[in-house]
Amino acid sequence: MREAEALFAAGTVAADVLGRDETARQWDQPSCLTGYTVGGLVGHLLAAVRRAGDLLTEAAPGAGAPVLDLAGFYGPNRAGRRPESEPDGAGLHELLRTVGEQEGSGGPAAVAAGFRSALAALAARLPGVPPDRLVPVLTVPGAYTTLAAYLASRVVELVVHTDDLVVSVGLEPVGLPPEAAPVFFETMVTLARARSGDVSVIRAFTRTGRAPADVLRVL
Repeated sequence: MREAEALFAAGTVAADVLGRDETARQWDQPSCLTGYTVGGLVGHLLAAVRRAGDLLTEAAPGAGAPVLDLAGFYGPNRAGRRPESEPDGAGLHELLRTVGEQEGSGGPAAVAAGFRSALAALAARLPGVPPDRLVPVLTVPGAYTTLAAYLASRVVELVVHTDDLVVSVGLEPVGLPPEAAPVFFETMVTLARARSGDVSVIRAFTRTGRAPADVLRVL
């Protein structure tokens, strides 16, 4: 499954960055995301990978459960919203910040080891699991999506927040692994099309003067 390959490639890059001495030294300092320390941001990365593994232990949905595509569960729930600008206590993003800080409280070495362990556990569980297996989604209670779509969203989380971590601790930018690039950019375009429509996306890529502002800003 190419989404799984993309996730492990992005996860390997993330594991390298979160294991750096620069990350450990600034663990308790604010990150570039308001409300997250550096350790909390790393904890958020750990939670994203761990949850993907946990979903594979969930029971299949009953008949009639709503099944959403990628844009249905990941796009409209997040598109156009800036988590760092939400007031304290504002729903899902506050929950994610809290979980990230809790995960990060174990300290640099333990969280780095936990991330590598969660990635390895996911790698052990995924072989043979069909990409159309349904898994529950956090953003829409009672709804499901395909495993492939969910893993694509995890690729985005890993790529974006690894870059946040790089910026937070003053490292040089890291490259996007070739296995992850197609999944990442296809997801971005899918979300942009769902949010703004094809014409606006076409114009954002080719004639920016005709496109509404922030058409390609999907997260």
